[in-house]
Amino acid sequence: MGRTAWLSGVQSSRCGERMMRASRNLLFCRLDLGRWPCRLLRLLRGIAPASAILATLVSSQALAVGPHALTDKAEALVRAYNAADAVELHRLLAPALQAKYPPDALQNALMLCRVLTGGIFRLSTPVWGARQFGFFAVYAESKTFEMVLEIDAEERIIHWLLTDDLASNDQQCRLSYLD
Repeated sequence: MGRTAWLSGVQSSRCGERMMRASRNLLFCRLDLGRWPCRLLRLLRGIAPASAILATLVSSQALAVGPHALTDKAEALVRAYNAADAVELHRLLAPALQAKYPPDALQNALMLCRVLTGGIFRLSTPVWGARQFGFFAVYAESKTFEMVLEIDAEERIIHWLLTDDLASNDQQCRLSYLD
């Protein structure tokens, strides 16, 4: 037999203290303390919270985008922008924007944007925002611009604005579901 501890009285080891906390509903019990009861209790104690966390994550997984989804889409957008690839830009858009802006219309929009900015050298990390929208600094050939990007739950672009004046009502480089 191993070491024994009285959980209602004096605890002879840390394992006994943990077991006492794990079995609060027992007023008086005598346990044989070897290594396996502590390991078993650690395992059982971890299963309930872990399963609750996993269930929460799985249920919210369909609603939440990944932590790097916005920056990944912004980088893909800049690659398509610099390549003047309207077809690739069309693939990045949400279905509502794809219907609103066919590839030939996107080619015209890209032309208007590139007149304003030229090529984009680099993109900052979002300076403000959340997982589904962000404000970026865009370092282009002519000067620094602001970019507002919003994605949906499927990580597709639903709003894109590239400007040097956020307060202006007339935006030359904008694709949005709001228009």
